[in-house]
Amino acid sequence: MFKLQNECENIIINEDYLELEVDVDGHLDLNITNKKSCNVFVKIKKARSIYVSIEVMENTQCTYLIYNDNNAPLITNELYKVKKGAILNLAACDINQQKCKRHIKVDLIEEFAVCNFKSAVLCNDEMHYQIAINSCYANTTGMMENYGVVLENGKYYMDATGKIDKGAHGSKSHQASHALCFAHKQQATILPQLLIDENDVEASHATTVGSIDDNQLFYMQSRGLSAKEAGALLTLGYLSFIKDIIPNSQLQEYLDQEIESKVNSIC
Repeated sequence: MFKLQNECENIIINEDYLELEVDVDGHLDLNITNKKSCNVFVKIKKARSIYVSIEVMENTQCTYLIYNDNNAPLITNELYKVKKGAILNLAACDINQQKCKRHIKVDLIEEFAVCNFKSAVLCNDEMHYQIAINSCYANTTGMMENYGVVLENGKYYMDATGKIDKGAHGSKSHQASHALCFAHKQQATILPQLLIDENDVEASHATTVGSIDDNQLFYMQSRGLSAKEAGALLTLGYLSFIKDIIPNSQLQEYLDQEIESKVNSIC
């Protein structure tokens, strides 16, 4: 794993697979450009704020998993630009016990650019996500899936925007956001938005906010699980998909253990 310890890091990726660890006391400016298709795991170990700028070059397929393991509150501003024929698979995972504000913007700046975005959040403090996928050119595709589990005293805010600019005909913008609440002292707010300035497009959004099904919980407890164990198991089922984003068996095993450990300690 390559450690990022300076205030500014400029990285050109030539490898198929790369692991980066953010370890700074204050702010980090991180600029990444890929020369080929790649899979990148970014672990945020320590930082107060991060500015991320990533450019996905034309006709490449890049997967980025940004995993927040920070032990302090974090603010991120993330900008991704996807060029002609490129595919960006982008995932964000926040399952630590700290406040977090993430501002994520994806610009599909050339024809046939694609972004598939997924987020997995375990919230027992304040978690504020602002995500926008913008179709700036014709025949581009933005897909978004958000999953949040909100524990007692958690405040989960998801502002999800799909935007299709004038002239971006043939483009697609679809999103689905889901929040699962565990207790009454919780706030889960999801604001889905579609900003469409073109006629010949496809667009949709779906949102669910709900609590654990009492019958499901009763069934699991009738099989010998405590309420805490049942809640942890349901949470793992809701969030564990994130570990499979990057097809690397060692990373998947590591994330499987990390997520299970954190869920069991928090839930």
